[in-house]
Amino acid sequence: MGTSTRFLLSTVRRLLDGEELDSIALGEAAPVKAPAVRSMLNDLADILRDYVVVEGRRSRRYRLRRPSDPSSDPYEVVALAVAREMAVFLKDSLLDQHLQRAASQAAARLDPQQVSVVPDLSRMLITKTRLGAPHGVDPADVDLVVQCLLEGRPFRGRYCQFNGAEHEVTLHAYSLILAEEGLYVYGRCLDSEKVSHIDTEREYNVARFSGLRVGIGRRTYPSLADYNPGRLFDHCWGIFLPAEGEGVVDARVAFDGRFAAFLSYHRYHRHQSEPEPLPDGRIAVTFRVYLTQDFLRFIRGFGRHQVEPLAPERLVRWYEDGRDPDHPERIA
Repeated sequence: MGTSTRFLLSTVRRLLDGEELDSIALGEAAPVKAPAVRSMLNDLADILRDYVVVEGRRSRRYRLRRPSDPSSDPYEVVALAVAREMAVFLKDSLLDQHLQRAASQAAARLDPQQVSVVPDLSRMLITKTRLGAPHGVDPADVDLVVQCLLEGRPFRGRYCQFNGAEHEVTLHAYSLILAEEGLYVYGRCLDSEKVSHIDTEREYNVARFSGLRVGIGRRTYPSLADYNPGRLFDHCWGIFLPAEGEGVVDARVAFDGRFAAFLSYHRYHRHQSEPEPLPDGRIAVTFRVYLTQDFLRFIRGFGRHQVEPLAPERLVRWYEDGRDPDHPERIA
């Protein structure tokens, strides 16, 4: 079988798998010249005109439509596109590839009577958060963590702490967490060169691991009674968890009066009270949260003239000094 024939068959196979093929990208990776690739794709589209959808001009996109397949709901296509757009830390991992394939297959099954032209969702849906700039997350590490989650296997690797110190860690993963701060994994530390971490449940930043590998044996996933992530993170401000034994507090914060209208319809956290006018013209809001570094950084980020903590005393002192009075190693 010749090279061009093998390339043609592999192209047909990719279409059958639900991929959307771009003529320029395909031409750059092909074993034949780009004009030959474009001619080949156009011949396919001409012969299979009822099955192949072509879009674009200079950069033409080709996808397969199967009339016998049930039509997809346009909202299904949008939902899959939103999922892929938000999961930026999964880029190029197997999860990302499956999301892309599912979105392409759903788009190929759109009823032409409902949607005459496949919408350009890459421009219609935009993610504008700090998640849009992932750094240091290796797709192979994501795949390994997911594999261990599904198979109940621990994984091992070198972990770099915030201060730069490194130590070997063996973790039984419970959850992969997509947070503003990055991609994290939460689970039980089975072994570590940092002895105090052994047999404790904690979270790790996936980007800070190196040399990840699958561990030995399998472990049972904890029951909902033993591990409920909804309850665990419910009163957290973000990804930071409180020190063992700490409870939820009523963090009362005063906002400048100019925030009155904004606070009447915007919520920074699910456990946030209704705004309360103060005699001095400011607006008080109470957050039922754990006192963690990310919450303190949120308050200090406004500046002293915009936001000021009122209670509890620990929060007020932390705000003033920059160090948590109960945990001096915590600096905000």
